[in-house]
Amino acid sequence: MKLVRLFLLFILSSSVLEAQLFTQIRTVESMTMKVPIIGKIELVSTKVMVDGILHEKEKTKVDRFIFRWMGGSEGSIIDISKGYKLFYDDEDKETWRTTFEELVEEATNPDTSNRRSISFTVGSDDDDEKEEEPIVSRTDEGVEDVNSISARKWVTTILGKDDRVIFEMWMAKDLPKRVRAIEIEKKIDEKIGLPASDDGISEFANAIASIDEFNLEPIPGVMVKMNMMVFESDGGEPKMTAIVDLLEIVEEPYNPADFAPPKGYKLVEKN
Repeated sequence: MKLVRLFLLFILSSSVLEAQLFTQIRTVESMTMKVPIIGKIELVSTKVMVDGILHEKEKTKVDRFIFRWMGGSEGSIIDISKGYKLFYDDEDKETWRTTFEELVEEATNPDTSNRRSISFTVGSDDDDEKEEEPIVSRTDEGVEDVNSISARKWVTTILGKDDRVIFEMWMAKDLPKRVRAIEIEKKIDEKIGLPASDDGISEFANAIASIDEFNLEPIPGVMVKMNMMVFESDGGEPKMTAIVDLLEIVEEPYNPADFAPPKGYKLVEKN
């Protein structure tokens, strides 16, 4: 009987491994920000990934005409076996390559990169004033449905001297596809020698979820939605908002065409 159980366990393990080798994860995530001066920014990121390969495409839209140069459609394909990351721009119909060594250099020296980026800070930058300890609180708002995913809503409020920041976060405990996607990206970064992948908003959210100070327990699970609102100390409408939403996550049969570079684009050199 023991031999039979071991045989069945081997068959089950082989089936799981085979399924992972021949399936890919596809995620669609949106981010909408309203920031001072620039206005509304909408970004939709689609990622298709399998072990060792990641194709990411981003479409960005900026409402105000003067800042529309920040918008556009571009993407990248990274294959560990190639030794470089391929970037492409749909508007210019161009592709270019960046070696893994150059990626590491850009990560450690951000000033060497000339890529378009969006960043922001929350709070005061006045180094002359003594920083006061913020007041942080968190409430559990119960379980809700977010794009057909069952997630628990947590509200974290950070009250500082000049700002009040509210994070509404929906965290899912049982989402194996999301966990696998995170692991695939993490392993790719590790093999290249890069720090873990993170955009500015997600980095904020992860920091808030894992905070263990102020007598708060870390929030379990993975994030499927986040709403951040920044208010002036006197209240009123938020001066800045950011919403991150996992619109879709599916596991599907592996399709090599999803990782092929766009056809007809000109290969150029970029510094």
